[in-house]
Amino acid sequence: MAQFPCYVCGSRYAGKQNTSYPAFVHGSLEFRETVRTCGPCTQRSSHLMASLAEADALSNGDAACNMCHLPGATVRLFLTTYWFGEDRADLYAHLCAECTTQHVAPVLVGLTDAMSVLPGP
Repeated sequence: MAQFPCYVCGSRYAGKQNTSYPAFVHGSLEFRETVRTCGPCTQRSSHLMASLAEADALSNGDAACNMCHLPGATVRLFLTTYWFGEDRADLYAHLCAECTTQHVAPVLVGLTDAMSVLPGP
């Protein structure tokens, strides 16, 4: 069994540890965390990262949300991952408040009261 339970789903898991360091920033408010994840939660995070990176590559530098593509993205996501067997990966994304709290944060950090520093939908 892993020394730490999965931060996102709470389950204890066997195997190598995967760690990510998400930082959500809104103005002068921020939420940063060290997140250790099990295999299934790591896969969900990986799929989310891929879709956000693809959206960022297709954007024209505007401040639209990388998730829903609507204007007015006010939250910045900085994410560094160290997943077993892979090189370090970094991601930067613009997000609106709703996508942050409803879609991105639950996948990356689970449901946590610390997210209350960020704007609600």
